[in-house]
Amino acid sequence: MTESTEKTWKTKIIFQAVFCSLTVILTLLYALGIQSISLTTVNVLCLSFYFTQLAPGLIDHTNQQKAQWLLAAVFISASLTSLNLWVNYQTLGQFRLNTLSGWCLTWMLLLLVASVSTINILIRLFRWSQEQWEQIRKIRQEHRQKSKESRIAYSSSRSTHRLDILGLSQKHRKELRESKQKSRLERLALKAQLRKDRLLLKLSKGGPIKEEDPKGESSYPDMPGSFSMGERAILVLLACIAIGIFLLLPFFNTLGGAISTWLDAIKNFNESLFSKKFENISEARVDAAYYRTRSIALLSVNIIAKFS
Repeated sequence: MTESTEKTWKTKIIFQAVFCSLTVILTLLYALGIQSISLTTVNVLCLSFYFTQLAPGLIDHTNQQKAQWLLAAVFISASLTSLNLWVNYQTLGQFRLNTLSGWCLTWMLLLLVASVSTINILIRLFRWSQEQWEQIRKIRQEHRQKSKESRIAYSSSRSTHRLDILGLSQKHRKELRESKQKSRLERLALKAQLRKDRLLLKLSKGGPIKEEDPKGESSYPDMPGSFSMGERAILVLLACIAIGIFLLLPFFNTLGGAISTWLDAIKNFNESLFSKKFENISEARVDAAYYRTRSIALLSVNIIAKFS
């Protein structure tokens, strides 16, 4: 211990002894009734003495000095607690919590605070020296600092991760929109290419060109072999007429006699056209088949020549 430190330590002891002595003097003066001093005055003065000892005990860095300050605070609070309890007992003749005065309850609470703080400091003094306690306190401070930095870093990393996820989500949506737009443009380009190919095909065949309607349906003229609704109706009507003529023509033979059956009509019709005689009914049937085949072939040739 250096000379300055020893001098400071002696000054603190004198300071503590003075306030403890004043507390004892005021307490005795009121208890013995030597001076006309009120209990309130004693409580207020001792309350100031108490905080002059408690405050340095809480903020001092040296455990031994902290213990000295806190022991002085315990002494003052214990003295005033005892005085107020004695006054309440002299007044009421009993100790009950609901009958205690406000000053008595206040000093009991202050005594509890000073006692707990003193016990904590005494434990430090018994377990560690001042140097060891400084190291432990430094380690605890570093641990608290690291814990704080870790919490800040974790919070920052969560925020960064959340921003990364949001950025990836936005990027994915953007790529999806771009992909849909690209697919749509490719479909439009393909449709345009198909229209161009059909136009070139039509130009190569020398047919007339029609514009496409707004709905995208082709307005090119009908290709060979395709028929409109009117042409199809005419084709069906002509086919029906041809079939009717095929069935009824043998009956219009004016060279023969009465006709009983269609085979006889065909036989008489062919005899009148080609002067051919049929000896039996089987030859007439063969001639009827020949007549049907020839008529269908002629009908097909006429239809193809008409619409080709």
